[in-house]
Amino acid sequence: MTSVIKVYTTEELALNGGTSGMIADSNSDLIHDTTEGIAGTVANTENAKPYHIYERFYYRIEANEPVLEFHIDWGDGEDSSNEKGNRQVVKFDEPKTYCVVDHVYTSSKVYYPLIRVKSVDGFLSKWYTNYTNSDKTSIKPLLNLPPAVSQHDTTGQQSFQRVSLNKNGNGNVPRFIPDGLPPVCVVKTDKKRIFGGIANHILTQNFESGTQYPLLYAYNESASITGPDVKLTVKTDDNHVREYVIKGTNLVSKTFWTDKLANRPSSGNYLQRNSSVTEMPSMAVPFGNFNNNATNEVIELLRAEILNVDKLKDTERIHIKAFNSGSSLESKHMSPDVNRTVCILSNGNPIVDVTDPMFSANVDLGESFSKDPNKSIVNYSIDDDTIGCYNYAANQIFQGISNSEVGNTFAYPSTFKDLQVPSTVHSFDNPLRDPTDILKGTELSMFDRDDNPKLNVAYSHDMNGHKKDADGRYLDFYRLVRGQVTDNAGALYAGDRDGGDSSILRSFSTDLYTSNSNGGSLRIPTSIEHEGLLMFSNAAAYTNGIANPNWVNVGGINDTSDHIFNDGGIGGTARKLQDGGTTTTNLNTETNVPLNYLLVCQTTIFDKLYFRTNNGNRGRLDSTDINDIDITAWYSTKKSSGATTWKPLKIKDNTNGFSNSGSITFKRPVDWKKGTYHADMDTEGPVIMNDDGTDGSDGDTVDPKGLWDFDAYAVLIGINVNSNTSFATQVVSVWPYGDEHSQLIKVVDPHHVSLNDIAIAQSISFKRAGKFQTITDRFGKSEIRKMGVNGGKITFGSIDLGDTNEQGNRKKIKEYQQNATPVFLDVTHKSGERTRFYGVITNMSEDHPTGKQNPKYAVEMQVSHLIELDSSGNLLSDKISIGGNSDEPRKFFVST
Repeated sequence: MTSVIKVYTTEELALNGGTSGMIADSNSDLIHDTTEGIAGTVANTENAKPYHIYERFYYRIEANEPVLEFHIDWGDGEDSSNEKGNRQVVKFDEPKTYCVVDHVYTSSKVYYPLIRVKSVDGFLSKWYTNYTNSDKTSIKPLLNLPPAVSQHDTTGQQSFQRVSLNKNGNGNVPRFIPDGLPPVCVVKTDKKRIFGGIANHILTQNFESGTQYPLLYAYNESASITGPDVKLTVKTDDNHVREYVIKGTNLVSKTFWTDKLANRPSSGNYLQRNSSVTEMPSMAVPFGNFNNNATNEVIELLRAEILNVDKLKDTERIHIKAFNSGSSLESKHMSPDVNRTVCILSNGNPIVDVTDPMFSANVDLGESFSKDPNKSIVNYSIDDDTIGCYNYAANQIFQGISNSEVGNTFAYPSTFKDLQVPSTVHSFDNPLRDPTDILKGTELSMFDRDDNPKLNVAYSHDMNGHKKDADGRYLDFYRLVRGQVTDNAGALYAGDRDGGDSSILRSFSTDLYTSNSNGGSLRIPTSIEHEGLLMFSNAAAYTNGIANPNWVNVGGINDTSDHIFNDGGIGGTARKLQDGGTTTTNLNTETNVPLNYLLVCQTTIFDKLYFRTNNGNRGRLDSTDINDIDITAWYSTKKSSGATTWKPLKIKDNTNGFSNSGSITFKRPVDWKKGTYHADMDTEGPVIMNDDGTDGSDGDTVDPKGLWDFDAYAVLIGINVNSNTSFATQVVSVWPYGDEHSQLIKVVDPHHVSLNDIAIAQSISFKRAGKFQTITDRFGKSEIRKMGVNGGKITFGSIDLGDTNEQGNRKKIKEYQQNATPVFLDVTHKSGERTRFYGVITNMSEDHPTGKQNPKYAVEMQVSHLIELDSSGNLLSDKISIGGNSDEPRKFFVST
């Protein structure tokens, strides 16, 4: 006896009717397997033939005599009635003993199909179904005549029964249990460009232990001992909101810090802390903490502002930094060159508020969905790309180095945090484990947001590791937000995997998530299998223009907060970028070929690569220069012989030579094809892919020849370091992005460049306008209601006398307009009060008259906001529109 319904992977195999391609037929006896003691179960139980929803399978239905029609109710309708059932009828002109039909199930659950036939005489048989399909509400519409459904027994079938169950233990009419598919994570953000704001994750991530006691202080880049007063609004550990005004004399200035380094106390504490009137209780917020006498610790910074802008140069910044004072309330770990910056203030950005929508983005995974309509999303994980800060937590620093340049310096950790982990650690049943890495975010599952799909993210620039452009503004940097969701799928039979399915992430694992159908270890459809490979090579030399390799598989390292390559400074020389420079001959310049290569292979096509840096300044207080690096790229394609080869690829680099986190993007070439390693690549260049040892390489099998054995889209990136001076670069990870589960956020320096030193020779003109509603009665009297305020612009101009500020500096104004550089301009009123306008120069017109008269230019500046100052530079207003005040703004701390 064989199964009446047999399930096959292809139509051809179903027509043949043999054991080849038959699902859940582990004994190859044409009878579907017994699962949970129930005979005739078609489920995802056989390695070579996965059985899933949304996959088309072919069902061979057999009769014991020639028939004219086959009727099948698939069991996936609302019930089995004529009106609501999902039935299929196969008719023949000539009688046949079998038919083959295809079907796609869309939900993972237990299905009980019903089948019947019409004889050559036109009589319909009973409906036949699996013997466990008793007392099922779905077949009640068929049970119109008593009795209902009874088990088959020795007395034989009753003539009036409408549905016949197989004999107990007879599974020739099987049941179907297709396995589910991973849900789909959809990451949305309300903004993809934000200003650097308040990075409270510095506090929440770096101070997890109960013995740690975080405090804030204000570091002034100025050499002046006295700076402006700084007001901080802080949430403390007793859940109160307090305002703290740090007097200008209690800022940690550059001069103050240099003196402390030269005269560091033997106790290792930089700040005096013997009483309530010494340095630490006066400089560190919350105030009053000293020498085992605790007041409060900081939990969250809500707002920061400069109260007097005239005491700070327009090019200088104030950094609000955090350090760990510990249970003994010490200042050993205070070090401006190491402590992370929570936010930055300047004359070009004097107020930062955690609720300002321009300084943060809202991430939402609420549109994620399960492919199974009967399942729902129950857990959300969001990687906000802040875990890199773990590498240099405020308590992970040396304490013994002090000289005129640096205080404490980085201590590179020996252990690293996990960004994501293979699903093997979550499942004992390997063939049924999640076909994806799992977002982890350290052993504390920091990325786990439980059932909340939303997260507000904010980031800050930092004097440590962030570099400035020619205008003194920090370079833009980027953060890649990734998401993962888990549904409420559960086990449907003994041995089925339980615990919910997780959405698929990109990874650089080889063979880990390959289908059994292609020789892999997972019972998954080939449509969702994926592989990746990430390898790095650095070499000290090259032969005939082709770099000698030293390949390292960095795919696993990429899943952690460790670096995949670096400049050889912090963290040692492992995976160090070799520097090559350029060659000059007879006044001609020739760039050297790269000595460093990164190979990126993915089975899913991509056109964007995100590089997460975690750069440092090697203990310097000032930002270092932008990296002097050349980057070239190639993509894989096929020659006429079918061999894989490399072609040059035009790219756009937003990392400024890995000076900041960012992306390398490109247009997908039309001839970009999947391929595997081929020996021709070793002789054609640009780098040898085979570490066979003949060229001085390590001679092991960890190379593209040994690992790139699967069809993949590949990109090869060549990195040539022209100079390693002030390099201080580490790349923690690289990810292809652009999928539904990731969003890239650009973080822009909110600092505006001053125009006050540029001579202005034309009138400054602007208009203040509000939004009003006027209601006039029949007697002509009006009620005027203010509904809001308008934005606006300011116009001014000058004479082009040269490229210095005193001469009008047309060139600099032109560059500001071309680059959309944020700028500010002060207008001084007769009373001495000033209005400071912030915005961007949107239009610039130039007039070049005849007769050797001086050229002129006119500027139109769109105003984003303004602040009002008194004659001494003290802050009189919050950030407001040029059109005036709106309703009384909400505040964390309101006083009368």
